[in-house]
Formats: sequence, C-alpha cells, structure tokens
Amino acid sequence: MTFGYVAHDHMAITAAVWLLPTAGTCRGGTVQLDRRAGCALRMVQVLTVATYTGSLLAKWVMSGGDLLRWASSATLAWAFLRRPSPLNQLLVDRAVLLRLAQWGALVLELGAPVVFLLREHRRIWLLAGFAGFHPATFALLGIHFLPTLVCWAAFLPLERLEPSAPAER
Repeated sequence: MTFGYVAHDHMAITAAVWLLPTAGTCRGGTVQLDRRAGCALRMVQVLTVATYTGSLLAKWVMSGGDLLRWASSATLAWAFLRRPSPLNQLLVDRAVLLRLAQWGALVLELGAPVVFLLREHRRIWLLAGFAGFHPATFALLGIHFLPTLVCWAAFLPLERLEPSAPAER
C-alpha cells in the first residue's frame, strides 16, 4: 500500500468477515437481541466510515497537507487519462466539471462521520449519496468499491424486514 491508495474495499469488509461470526445466530425466523451483534455491527459501521477518513488522510499527505489544493488540482483528469473509457473521455477536457466532482468527493468524504449523527430518514439520504458515488467511480474509472457498499448496509434498518415464510415441502 502507498499513501496514494487506501483499500476502502478491504478494511471494513475484512473486519465484517472477522466480526460478524461473533454476533450470534438467528434460528427459525426468530430474532433475539444480543449485545455481541450490536458490537459487531457498530464496529463494521465505524470501520466503514474510517475508510473515508483514510482516503482524506491520503489526499492530505499527497497534496503536501493542503486538501484545498487537492480539490482544485487536475487529479481526475490525470486519472481519466490513465484509465481511459468512452465515458470519461467525454469529460476529460471539462476542467470545471472535474474540479466540482473532486470538491464533491472531498465533501462526501468529510461528511462520512455525520452518518452517526443523523436520524434514520436523513441517514438514508446520505447512504444514497454514497450508493451513487461508488457506481459513478466504477463507471468513470473502472474501479469498484462493492465491498464498501455492502458494509454501508450496516446502517440500514434491516431488522425491520419481515423474514419470508419457510418454503413448504
């Protein structure tokens, strides 16, 4: 690993693989509350958000300690030239749009910890922002962060989903 690369897709999902088996079990469609499950889920949440802090740290280091300099640079143009695709070649000469996208990414990464402060309905909107950011990264740069998207699901109220009825034999 270098300062310019943060393994977003590895840290949180690796922690999830190690932590979630400690969370207990669900048998026969019944859910029992367990402190271990809450702790494991919270750790996945914290580490998912921490990946964005790591990304900010990498940007800070690579820009000589000036995040504003990074956001105003030609980082995306350079990335598009390095990983050309039909889609990103339509944008590579649109400097203002690319800088706005860099500023947007920086704001999104800075805002990641806010997910812990938001009420559920607003949290869903922030999660939707991250859910849109990563497919855009894949479409434009050809790199995916699917494991990170899976880890963002730790913030969803999945416990409210009704279990499906068991299949009849």
